Amino acid sequence: MTSSSGPKFAIGDLVWAKMKGFSPWPGRIVDGSQTNLRSPKPPGNLRQKSIQCVYFFGSNNFGWIQEDAIKPYTEYKEQNCKLNKSHAFKEAIEKIEEFMKTGDPALAGIVNSGSNLPSIDEEIATIFTGNKSDGEEKKTTTNATTTPTTTQQRDYSRTPFGKSKAGKKVSSTPANDEDVPPPPAKRAKSSSIEENTNSLPAKSPAKTAARNILNRQSQYLLDSNSTTINDQTEVDMKNVSAKSKTIQASSLKFGFIGLGLMGQRLLKNLLNSGHQVTIWNRTPSKCKDFLKAGAVKATTPADVVAASDIVFSCLADPHAVKEIVFGNCGILAEIRSPKGYVEMTTIDADTSNDISEAILARGGRFLEAPLIGSGKLQAEEGNLTVIASGDKSLFDECNSSFQAISKHAFYLGSQVGDASKMNLIVSMLIGNLIGSLAESMALADRTNLSQKDLLEILSISPLNCATLISKGKSMIDGGFATEMPLTHMQKDLRLALQLAEVYEHPIPITASTNEVFKHAKHLGYSEHDVAAVYIRSRF
Repeated sequence: MTSSSGPKFAIGDLVWAKMKGFSPWPGRIVDGSQTNLRSPKPPGNLRQKSIQCVYFFGSNNFGWIQEDAIKPYTEYKEQNCKLNKSHAFKEAIEKIEEFMKTGDPALAGIVNSGSNLPSIDEEIATIFTGNKSDGEEKKTTTNATTTPTTTQQRDYSRTPFGKSKAGKKVSSTPANDEDVPPPPAKRAKSSSIEENTNSLPAKSPAKTAARNILNRQSQYLLDSNSTTINDQTEVDMKNVSAKSKTIQASSLKFGFIGLGLMGQRLLKNLLNSGHQVTIWNRTPSKCKDFLKAGAVKATTPADVVAASDIVFSCLADPHAVKEIVFGNCGILAEIRSPKGYVEMTTIDADTSNDISEAILARGGRFLEAPLIGSGKLQAEEGNLTVIASGDKSLFDECNSSFQAISKHAFYLGSQVGDASKMNLIVSMLIGNLIGSLAESMALADRTNLSQKDLLEILSISPLNCATLISKGKSMIDGGFATEMPLTHMQKDLRLALQLAEVYEHPIPITASTNEVFKHAKHLGYSEHDVAAVYIRSRF
């Protein structure tokens, strides 16, 4: 099981263990033959190699890892901590640091002989088959009857202003091959999968429900301690692009709602190009840096409209948009002639038309202007593409703003809904391409071909595409730092399928791709980059 020169690591050593497709994860070398492990022997394809049994902090999993993928913890701590910013990764670091200080056996995989902790290969078998031993089924029943379902703070990217509901179904930390550590999930799991099986959140409200949002209790003034799933890199406000310096800013007053992954970068470019902007975000702390850069903070979305001539909105999904528009102290409360509202969120055509009707009924003007791009890097550089439809005068007045945030602004016409449809069609194509790339990369790896060679061949072929090359590199590196959240891509695919259903048009390839992305979400990669769909393709 070890090389002739002997093992590089001894039982008890604290290490970084890495497998293909994942960033290094903190762990501890343990004795794989101890009786409390159900899989005390390494898989057959690894028994002739120099390997170690590793306990992974945070996830409490075990796995057999080749020694060339293991590094000393202290020596590589500073380097590897930069590769992963997820909540679960930070928790794992806290666990291993606490163990180094206290030596608490419970923190380091030193368990009682009857504990029967699962190995990684067993957990993935459970994911696909749902099979458990009699003992596990009995334990599941006990947990379900004795442990109450936990309640969690709702994520603004999904339901910003509704009342709290039961927590979402939480899957156990996914795993892959026999020598694979658990993926770095974005949020800690505080309850078991069995405890949450019957507590799935309700679907987004139907069109009629959006009309009754005014009856809900407003949560606009939630404090700055509200937590979100995304671990977002701070925007460098001091970095002003040469493009921003050349733009002649409009004298109109603008508003901006939604400081998420994309919104922060769009707002930065608006401010750096000299536009006057009033801002609002559900989590007030995200406004801090932009206030220093010259933005004005509003208390509610309605206040943004009152202080602005034109308001931009960049949120997560159709439900969040409806909450912003129809909710208490929402957009409609202050819309009047000739104020304009520009929706940049990727939404369906029906939602866009609902909002347009409400805005126009109050004398306002509406423009849908969804964005096409490969993620936050293009947003940072102001190289996105705007696809717009709706009020032409409003489109013209946004000219300087569109110059600041995009490379091209394409006006489709006055028919509201056309831009949303076109955006979904383009997003559908991007999702299918990334899904196909993931399968190609996985097959290359399975057939012992170099993935780097595959990308190099693509780069010199007619298939050369900046997005594909970038996502391919992410699949090789395995860190999946979020440029374009996987959950947003799956949402776009779902909306594209709904659009096709309206016209009774078959799109079987997209339907299959959507299922792959849904499975990747189930494995815990919702808030990682879209390139993380590669993990699903490796199975």
